[in-house]
This record gives sequence, structure tokens and C-alpha cells, in this order.
Amino acid sequence: MFASIEQESATVHTCRPPHQDERVHAEPKRPPSAFFLFSSKARSELPQGQKHCVLANRLSAQWDQMGAERRQVYEDEASKLNAAYEKQVQDYRQLGFYYSPG
Repeated sequence: MFASIEQESATVHTCRPPHQDERVHAEPKRPPSAFFLFSSKARSELPQGQKHCVLANRLSAQWDQMGAERRQVYEDEASKLNAAYEKQVQDYRQLGFYYSPG
């Protein structure tokens, strides 16, 4: 019984991505969307101590009621972050640290 457990733990699983600790270079994280940029700023202005769903509903309503000019600020920032992210992903893949399942 113990031998089979040791043998299973010694096998290398090639179909899973490497564990975070096994990575030499961490892959870039996706940037937040325009709504998440807005919500992270607006969340600090809302009263604290409320349930998450209440806060999310308020932020969603504020985002829906916001004019195109005010949204454009967040959308511009999100597109800048996304362009930087795309560049980081391209560099990451060129270094050969990209994991492709299958």
C-alpha cells in the first residue's frame, strides 16, 4: 500500500500547469476592466460594513448611470493597461515560459 502511494507521488504529471512555486517567471496577470477600475475607486467612497452584494449592486447602478465622458476615463486607462499586458504576454511567450495544455 505504501509503495503504491510513493510511486504515485514520484510520477510527474505532464498535463497540469507547473505549480506557482515551480515557475521561474510568473506569467503576467490580466489587467482589470474599466468597470473594475471604477469599482476599486468608488468602493472606497461607499459606506463600509455592508454586504458585498449590496455594494456590487450600487456600483453596477452607478456604472450604468454614468455618462460616456466619465466612462471614457476608465476605458482609456483599461486600454493602456491592456496594451502593456499584451506586450508582457508576448515577451513572456518569447522567453519560452508559456504553458500550453495539450
